[in-house]
Amino acid sequence: MLYRLLYKSRRSPHCDAQEITNILDAANRNNVDADITGVLLYDDHHFIQYVEGPQQSLAGLFELIKVDNRHYDIHLISFSPTLTRIFPSWAMGAKGLSEGEIKLDDSVSAEERTIFQYLITENLATEDRAMDYIRHFARS
Repeated sequence: MLYRLLYKSRRSPHCDAQEITNILDAANRNNVDADITGVLLYDDHHFIQYVEGPQQSLAGLFELIKVDNRHYDIHLISFSPTLTRIFPSWAMGAKGLSEGEIKLDDSVSAEERTIFQYLITENLATEDRAMDYIRHFARS
């Protein structure tokens, strides 16, 4: 069964741009085999990550996330079943909010980039708490 996981955390002061690149490189290497897709949003002080995939894969990933010293004060917002993926081809997309640009791996199509931009910038009415949280963070 397909699940989704959303958490927020505080970015450690030593987690610089190179560390963000390291996080994304590791995600792009590891998430394909685990059938995990998602997006990482970050600014100078916070992370919010939305991932989707098999329940066991996400549970294992979250255990690793909780002990990663590049962030702290980790709060699970949502871990629930879902019917469809929002980010079907994104091993891990990312958006640096202070940078104002979306960084995605080369496999992400222009159409999916447009969809992501629409998801985080439009005032869409939804009952999806996870997507509402992502939109709020992206606009902060």
